[in-house]
Amino acid sequence: MNNEEKQAPDTIGSTKNSTNSLSQAEQKMYDDFHKSGISDETIMKYRKAGLLKPFDDYWQLNYPALKENWGTDYSTKRLYKYNKCKYIRPPEQESRIFRPLEVNYESIIDGNLFFVVTEGEKKAIAAAEQGIPTIALSGVYCWKKKPKPPDDKNVGEDIIDNPPDIITDLKEIPLENKTIYLCFDNDVMTKKEVKPHS
Repeated sequence: MNNEEKQAPDTIGSTKNSTNSLSQAEQKMYDDFHKSGISDETIMKYRKAGLLKPFDDYWQLNYPALKENWGTDYSTKRLYKYNKCKYIRPPEQESRIFRPLEVNYESIIDGNLFFVVTEGEKKAIAAAEQGIPTIALSGVYCWKKKPKPPDDKNVGEDIIDNPPDIITDLKEIPLENKTIYLCFDNDVMTKKEVKPHS
């Protein structure tokens, strides 16, 4: 097993208040989640569910299934050392919706209730922890099966000329007559590849 795949010692009962019992990898993971406003209790919930794991060079968060609270094999890895991409996901798999454990599928499909779509799993967890029904896409392109158009094409024209097939998870959510708030990152107006999706 190489260093990248080495999982940190398991101290699942530990929290930030007992830092002596946290490994270095766990402390890095906790600190990263705390920066997003996520509490120890919520971090523990994901760890006990087997969805969140610390490693020496990254943490890994497996996605819950859309309709049930069991883990899937789709995950995000947050690298501590990186060149271009801080977050990586399985390139061979179709993108998925991240549904926090605090948000149940029934509330998402209820036509009388709104929900929020944000960009990034930690934002969704933090919002759900505050009682806001939120799900996440891992990026603004990740609602479609082919995540990103070629670099040399105009993004808006590419979508109009070649309508993409949406991911399977989105097809499981009835969107007609539903109030949905899209809350992407604050670079939505400055990144040319993001703006057409706003």
